[in-house]
Amino acid sequence: MFAVSKAEKSYLLEAIALGTRVDGRSLLEYRPISVQVGVLPSASGSSRLRLGETEVLVGVKVEVGDVAEASTENIQIHFTVECSGSANADFLGREAENWSSELQSALESAYQAANVFDEDRLKLVPGKFCWVFNVDILVLDTGGNMLDAISMATRAAFSTTLIPRVYIQENDGVFELEIDDNPNACDRLHIHRAPTFLTFALLGNNFVLDPSLQEETSARGKFSVAVDTNGDISYVYSFGLLDGVEMSKLLTIVKKTGKLLLDRLDHSIENDSSST
Repeated sequence: MFAVSKAEKSYLLEAIALGTRVDGRSLLEYRPISVQVGVLPSASGSSRLRLGETEVLVGVKVEVGDVAEASTENIQIHFTVECSGSANADFLGREAENWSSELQSALESAYQAANVFDEDRLKLVPGKFCWVFNVDILVLDTGGNMLDAISMATRAAFSTTLIPRVYIQENDGVFELEIDDNPNACDRLHIHRAPTFLTFALLGNNFVLDPSLQEETSARGKFSVAVDTNGDISYVYSFGLLDGVEMSKLLTIVKKTGKLLLDRLDHSIENDSSST
């Protein structure tokens, strides 16, 4: 595990108590974020995002699948998170599996709670066919706060995901689907409800946003909140024990902070899309 000495932790906590951090940020400030979209030509949508020292690659593939018996769902989303062993010595063997499972579970829960996609717009044949989104996430480098980084990168990848147009014909109760293979005959997803996590670490009596690896190791708890473009909360994910007063204090700043972050992220995505 990443280790922090007593002297380092003491210095870190003293700085935070004075309203600053060892890397010069304010308590509620993100590290630099850079994003590229359309980086995987074979994917329906993709992105590569760097948040401080944390870097992730996301690819989305879209296909038409059969609906399970007695199900009426129009959309299935499957997340796979893989932490590269070269990213950090901690992400090897069982440790990597545990982290991957935890990150995957948080994403799946947030997307289910947010009701992200317009199911009427994406409806095929209820009870017969559905859209399947396979989201593959690779953590390339780790510098803390992986959950926020992969949620941002996933939102960015979905923002460029193209949905092929499908034509449906029915003959005596038998449905046939024809997918238009014209690359220009596609529609983009509407992703304003796609959740993005904001993670706060509790150090001493203060919360800090976007904790570094050093801060995560020194924290006595973490609190992650998934928000949409409006800053509305769709899901809460807590690591460690935080009391009700601490959570209440934190939630008062989440809406404004989340909206500012997503405005910044979506602006970066738009600029990168226009330059490719």
